[in-house]
Amino acid sequence: MNTCWSVARYAARSRQAKSYQRQDPQGGVSVILGAGNVSSIPAMDVASKLFVDGFVCVLKMNPVNEWVGPFVEQALAPHGLALIRMVTPVTPPARLERLAREAQGFVYAVSMTGTTGRSVGGGTVPRETLDYLDRVRKLASVPVCAGFGIREHAQVAALAPHVDGVVVGSAVIEAMEKGASTVELLKRLRG
Repeated sequence: MNTCWSVARYAARSRQAKSYQRQDPQGGVSVILGAGNVSSIPAMDVASKLFVDGFVCVLKMNPVNEWVGPFVEQALAPHGLALIRMVTPVTPPARLERLAREAQGFVYAVSMTGTTGRSVGGGTVPRETLDYLDRVRKLASVPVCAGFGIREHAQVAALAPHVDGVVVGSAVIEAMEKGASTVELLKRLRG
């Protein structure tokens, strides 16, 4: 495993400047799904996408590979990048406390269980969701951002006293697919 991260660190150092010094940086977002017990391949994919292509990366690892987290953090730290931890309403209390305490950058608090893209509570935010977000915020030493199912101004307004920010993903993608203005969507969400 140490060899894998040595290669990742080398790739990061030798390639980072090329990606970020382009006159017309393309950039983008890459979602990398680390399934099963394979822990080194997704990490190398992230290193490549971050430092060669200049992409923002979302890496979803199988919880069985949670032991990889500290290695990812170690590889990202010299570049001012953070591994963003995700917690959910069903995260066991001891794990929630640990993840919130160890978080860097911000804590991504998934606002619902189920499928991403669905709306939280049909346009409202259930009291149990707000209570959960308050627990996360109390435990975290970094900002807490809620995400999943957020697509209406009323939701953002209800969440505002309980989190430091919101993450809007599916609604932005849907707007892009329809050719609608993402700027207008975000203005509408902010109110």
